[in-house]
Amino acid sequence: MAARLLMGGVAFVLLMVAELGVSIFAFNRSFAAHLAVYATTPALLGLVGQVAFALFPAFQLVHPGERRPLP
Repeated sequence: MAARLLMGGVAFVLLMVAELGVSIFAFNRSFAAHLAVYATTPALLGLVGQVAFALFPAFQLVHPGERRPLP
């Protein structure tokens, strides 16, 4: 479970860094302005979606001994 949480955490950090980069370089916002955007409902919903994305590996429960064939 720790490895799954680590994988999701790394994915979340990379996603947030990419979002910050787009905000700063594409939309010409400061770091403070970027954080202020999270006071809006659409941005908070997006953040909830990103957290859910980061938790996907933890939600994928595999029973011990179960083998899944590769696609």
